[in-house]
Amino acid sequence: MNLNEYFDAFRWCENNSIRCYPKPQGKEFILVYEINGNPKTSGKTYSKKEYDTKWKEFYIYLYKKFKDV
Repeated sequence: MNLNEYFDAFRWCENNSIRCYPKPQGKEFILVYEINGNPKTSGKTYSKKEYDTKWKEFYIYLYKKFKDV
């Protein structure tokens, strides 16, 4: 993963009222994203070890999905 791509995606998401955060599910986490305060979930669970990488990848995914909408 390219960290510059992540930072660009994170900055764009923050400027467009999109944010991500973890929601504990037992010993794992679900990624939640909010657009203008409306939360939605990825529906997938991740271990604590996987979470950091998946969180960054999720920001990049959201950027690519919504940047041209």
